[in-house]
Order: sequence, then structure tokens, then C-alpha cells
Amino acid sequence: MATLEKLMLDKILMKMKRFNMNELKQLFKILHLNLEWKDIINIVTECRLRLSVANIVSVVHQHLKDSDSIDETYHRVLLVDAIFHQNSQWWTVTIDKVNKQLLDKEIFFTIAPGKVFHVFHKPQNIDNRLLKIVIKSVGASKCKPYSLSGKNLPSMVSLLEDKNRGNEKNKEIPTLLNNYKEEDVQEYVQQLFGEKCRVLNEFTINVESDMSVFSNSNLAGKICKTRVVLKGESIIDCVKDMMLSGVLQPPYPDWATKLPVLGKNCVNINVQP
Repeated sequence: MATLEKLMLDKILMKMKRFNMNELKQLFKILHLNLEWKDIINIVTECRLRLSVANIVSVVHQHLKDSDSIDETYHRVLLVDAIFHQNSQWWTVTIDKVNKQLLDKEIFFTIAPGKVFHVFHKPQNIDNRLLKIVIKSVGASKCKPYSLSGKNLPSMVSLLEDKNRGNEKNKEIPTLLNNYKEEDVQEYVQQLFGEKCRVLNEFTINVESDMSVFSNSNLAGKICKTRVVLKGESIIDCVKDMMLSGVLQPPYPDWATKLPVLGKNCVNINVQP
């Protein structure tokens, strides 16, 4: 075995020992070892060993010694380790197609909502070779970064699914009348945001405006560019509270009313006179 392969194998074993039994089961859904989970259990049992993580990893170790897929296994193990054992936020790429899902929807690693496909990953600076392995494994060939990140992956998946369904729910919400009352605002906001718990930890608003909107003819033709970055545990809940408290007044900006199903964390606004 080459020195590089040995180093990879050692790293695989070290990482796999961090997994609990359920995580190992999920890991084996994306490892192509010609060795099913039930086969591993049978080997451990036949050797009269206790069914433990250490003994399962030992079986995999022996199998990989004679395998030609150490490199691919190495990257996949590191990826799943990042999914289960790091607490940083998730990042997203769109891909061109999906023939199969990498993991169950309940695990929320890769999901294919509607006609737009996304792969979620962490940390942000993921190894490009590793990402290519993931993309190829689901049948895709191209990918590009998508501006959606957050700490709660199910929330982001839900946002993207709603976006791809065409956001029919929001079309049914009536516009507030000029003589609205406080209870009207509460009802409107409740219908707009619904009962779903969405978590987005950063939202950027890029505003480009013609200076003549400030009623000064001397500034005509000059452009003002402003960037507003909202950060917090849940930007969606913050915007909801801003509406309910009156910080945001009707008519609400388009980005705010679409935020619950926007499916991204950055918008560009052009203000014309």
C-alpha cells in the first residue's frame, strides 16, 4: 500500500471512531465498498465480537486494505464527519441534475425539491475534490454557489421547497388597507409567515438608488450604493417582529413580504426617481 493510501486509511479510521452506531449506518448509505451493513454485522457476529463502533470500524479497516476505493472513501467519510460533528452553518450549491439522492431527506444532506437541485455542505471552504465526488454521486456534473446559508438545515430546505412550489400561499394574502388596525397587521403577519419555524442567520440587502430621489436636482445622474447586512439567530423572526412592532410600516417592502419563501439570503434593490 502506497504511503498516501496508508495515511488516508489511518484518517478514515480515526474519523469513523467518532461516529455513533446510527451515524455509521447513515455513512454506509453513501460508501461504495461492495459491503452491505448487514454483511458487516454478520462478520462481527461470526467473530464472536461485541457489536460496537470499534469492532465495526475494525471490519471496515480490514476490508479497505484490499480495496481500490480508499481515496473515494476517504473524502466521503470526511464529508459525513463534517455533517454530523461540526456546528458551523450550512452552505449551498445548485447542481444541474439529480438521478438519485445521496442520503435520506430526513438526514438533510442533499435534497432535490422541484426542478431546482441543491447540495448542502459544511464547512464553507469545502475541499473542491470532495464536492465533486458528492455531485457525481447524485448524477450531476455541474455546480455553482447559491446564496443561502443558515444554522438550521431543515429550515433552508423548507424555504427552497416553498419557493419551487410557486409561493401560491402568499398570493392569497390580501394587501393591508390604508385604514388598517393593529389587529389587521397581526392577522396579515400571521398569514404571511405561517406556523413554520424558519431559521436564516444572515440577510443582505444591496440598494442602488439615483440620488435625485432625494429631491435635489444637482444630484441627478449620481448613484448611491448602500449595503445593509442583517445578522442574528433568526432573521425571519426579526423581520416578523419588526412588522408587529411597527418598525416596518405598510406598505411593506417586497423583500420583506417574500422573505418567508424567498429561498435566498441576498436581494438587490434599484430605486428610481
